[in-house]
Amino acid sequence: MDFLLKIKNLVTAIGGDGNVPVERRDTPRIVVPINGTCATEDQRAFSATIADVGLYGMRLEVPKAQAVGAVLHVKVVRGQGIIALSNFEVDTIRTEVLWCRKAPAKKGHVLGVKYADTRSKLSNSWLRFIFQKFGLNTGSSTQRRRDIRIRSAVPVVITDNAGTTTSGDCVNMGVGGVLVACQQVFPEQTRVSMEIGPYARLPRLAMKGTVVRRRLSKKADAWLLGIAFHGAEYEDSRVLSKYLLKVLQDAEKTDDSV
Repeated sequence: MDFLLKIKNLVTAIGGDGNVPVERRDTPRIVVPINGTCATEDQRAFSATIADVGLYGMRLEVPKAQAVGAVLHVKVVRGQGIIALSNFEVDTIRTEVLWCRKAPAKKGHVLGVKYADTRSKLSNSWLRFIFQKFGLNTGSSTQRRRDIRIRSAVPVVITDNAGTTTSGDCVNMGVGGVLVACQQVFPEQTRVSMEIGPYARLPRLAMKGTVVRRRLSKKADAWLLGIAFHGAEYEDSRVLSKYLLKVLQDAEKTDDSV
């Protein structure tokens, strides 16, 4: 699926009323803090931390409260973290404030904003790089690769509602789901619970999901199950983002050594 098709509802809004769908709470979020700045329509600027990004909007940490409905132009600071080596044209995105809350246990406020920019700017911004790196550019991460190379395998234990359990490896991970190589096959649409990890120094991660596709791989000598995540809590999303960063770093190290 083309990136522009993926983000079309970000700016057109389902129903045409300008509201972000209620289901946004169930969409994947990438919890990767990025430093930036915000500017109001009258050019007042202040520092901001982009705490997480999703398909419909992002969460910002800012010094002062902002009014619901206010327009903020969010600009990232280039050369940092996950976007340090990225190549993007647009570093400033127009957003609209949906809610504002006092930050718990710290100074400042937390804002929920939706994207309110053109499709062209969004598709050429740093958001596209983030989405691609974390598996949001083609929907489920399970649909991205046909030939699987198991290099930085993350252990996983899968259990369905009937209590059937199997262990395997996450051979492809994204914020929307995983591709698992295992010996046990589950029917499509089976709901499962997963215990992912531990991996490196990261703690074990509990996630729920649904089997969306399966195929027998002679190359991997295993069943490949595409499992889409659903219903993740914020803390789960935060830990998942750390897993994705670590797997990405390990994959890049492997590529450099080849």
